[in-house]
Amino acid sequence: MILVYILKIVGWILALFPESFCHLICKIVGDLIYYLPSKRKYTALSNLHHAFPEKPLEWHHNIARECLRRLIELTMFVLVSPWLNEKKLKSCLTISSETLDQIAHLTKEGSGGIALTPHFTLMETLPLVPLVLDNPPRLGAIFRPFENKYLNNWVKDTRERFGFELFSRKDGLTKTLSLIRDNGWLSILYDQNAGNSGALITLFGRVASATDLPGIIAKKFNARTIIIYSHRLGFWKSELKLQQLNCDPEPISVTVASNAWLENHLSISDDQCSDWLWSHKRWKNQDTPRHRLRLLQKKNYISEAGEYHNYKSIPKKTRFWIRMPNWLGDVVMALPLLRTLRTSRPDAEITLLIKNEFVQLLEKLNVADSFIALPPKKSGYYKFFKKLKTKYPDTFILFTNSYRGDMEAYLTKTPQRFGMLRPGKSRPLLTHNWQVPTDIDEAKIHQTDVWEKFLRHFGLHGDINYQPFENDTKKNPHNKIIGLICGSENNPEKRWPQKNWADLINKILVESSDVKIHLFGTKTDQLIVDEIIKKISSDRIENFVGNTTLEQFADEICKCQLIVCNDSGGMHLANAMGIPLVALFGPTNPIRTRPIFESKKIIIQPDDCKDIGGSLINKIKAEMVFEIIREFI
Repeated sequence: MILVYILKIVGWILALFPESFCHLICKIVGDLIYYLPSKRKYTALSNLHHAFPEKPLEWHHNIARECLRRLIELTMFVLVSPWLNEKKLKSCLTISSETLDQIAHLTKEGSGGIALTPHFTLMETLPLVPLVLDNPPRLGAIFRPFENKYLNNWVKDTRERFGFELFSRKDGLTKTLSLIRDNGWLSILYDQNAGNSGALITLFGRVASATDLPGIIAKKFNARTIIIYSHRLGFWKSELKLQQLNCDPEPISVTVASNAWLENHLSISDDQCSDWLWSHKRWKNQDTPRHRLRLLQKKNYISEAGEYHNYKSIPKKTRFWIRMPNWLGDVVMALPLLRTLRTSRPDAEITLLIKNEFVQLLEKLNVADSFIALPPKKSGYYKFFKKLKTKYPDTFILFTNSYRGDMEAYLTKTPQRFGMLRPGKSRPLLTHNWQVPTDIDEAKIHQTDVWEKFLRHFGLHGDINYQPFENDTKKNPHNKIIGLICGSENNPEKRWPQKNWADLINKILVESSDVKIHLFGTKTDQLIVDEIIKKISSDRIENFVGNTTLEQFADEICKCQLIVCNDSGGMHLANAMGIPLVALFGPTNPIRTRPIFESKKIIIQPDDCKDIGGSLINKIKAEMVFEIIREFI
């Protein structure tokens, strides 16, 4: 009750001032919201950026500023209009002779219908239509009642005082039936943030959940549908406009056609574009983050919207940014999940934030739509991410578990930031997290399976694709090449001793006269490999260690019949490319980090080693490895 009294007093005071003063106040307050950090400003700029990416930044800011001014104008009109006399209110809404003819024509045709109303600045002038028309038809609107009964009663009283009728959503559709049959028109405010109860469509190419209630009612009553809106002429001055929708009275047709009309209307002029409430959240497809990573909804009109707009496929306009792990092996283990995400959200534009040395390889594998290379770790590192906020990503998924990654996501101002939360660790910069269940022993579950559970929690849908990536590398049938990866980037204990590698190479060269040995690794592995080569005298060895980019490395290993390796990033990459491999595990855990793609692989551990690892890798003898790879040579 106190709130209603405050609103009434504020409205009464504002009504005492000249209209020009109220206009000035709207400009000042709107500019304050624009110039000061605010969610309204960010939301408006984000929406405009996604709807009109081709427009310059200055244009986005100009439209957002004017939109915020008009938001305050709408709010002030709601407060002041109950205190304005009829003469003043009549001056707020004009109806042209053309519109009067349209109304007369619609009235003569029989029963009423559905009047769809978009979120324009002066939509609150529609309850004045019965005041302005000499012989108005019955007019009403469906509204969502307020929990505060005093506020709800005040809203109803102020909007119904001239004969406009309000129907609560809680009362069902019975009363609306009598309105339409009485040659009346039911106004429904249609939006693009209907959550799971709405229908999936596209608006400016981006998937949105739009209310299909107008189409449902149109079908139920076989009613006609029109667009009705107040075209703004100036401050608190508007003209009533009607636009007939040429579509069947079906939920799909009405929903798609009305939103297509809106999209076209907002593209006509800057003034009309400014008149929509861009500061409201649009394209919020699901109510809860639990459904964010999928496009499964009871009502899906995306294909019909695509046909209407002549889309060949769903435009990729929903921005998912993914912070990838820092190690090559972890990156490769995450790739099957990226594939599934693409099928689960076919409208997603997937951007990977990743180390620069991984970019070319992942571009070749076509696992994402774009890439952002992480900057060097030096002064100004975080400023790089702060500048990315003007890209307006929708959802940020973190495969990392560090404060640094969380801060990167936070600085981009992404509204949804998803990560995993392990016991005893706090991640306050995330907006949503999946808590790793206490009954999961991560030593006995693969890393990819843990990540899968994390993404399933947020709605990931579909089977995980573990098929190796296709490669166009042509193998020479006359060359038998065995590739060896003798190093390991992040853990010396994972490296098989140099003497064992030399013994294995010598056995291979003696066994077969036509087998060639190719050695691979990073620059940090050069000393290790140089020591191995010193122990061997043969012209059938080629050393690629430290001399290839990651992309070139992938091409070279694809020429091999077999890869023998330590537990390393190269092991995972060879497996992802479908190359048969023999992997040597000692202290590390193959249950958690084994190669996961469906190509031939053999895991070798010391005889006394547990399944989860923990033994010395030097206990694996060269003879044991040679006997296993003999079939390949």
